[in-house]
Amino acid sequence: MGVKRSYWDKDNLVQRLCYALNIAEQVIKRLAVSGYTDSEELSVTVRPEKVISETAVLLLAASSAIHIPDVKARIQHLLMSAGRSKV
Repeated sequence: MGVKRSYWDKDNLVQRLCYALNIAEQVIKRLAVSGYTDSEELSVTVRPEKVISETAVLLLAASSAIHIPDVKARIQHLLMSAGRSKV
């Protein structure tokens, strides 16, 4: 009994990765300094350390695709944005 492999379309994966990097940049800009606490539900919080560490994991994973120009540009832009934030 053989295993049927399913392959993802490379262009689609690159598009999804770039989208995730764009979102990470927005999150770093908005939440890296003070995080988030819902004013009505105080148990709903995101600590700044969580934002930064999750972004670091995303960057580590994305670095395997740094040879792709769009990914490289977004990684560089995200790193520059994070460096300019007031973390």
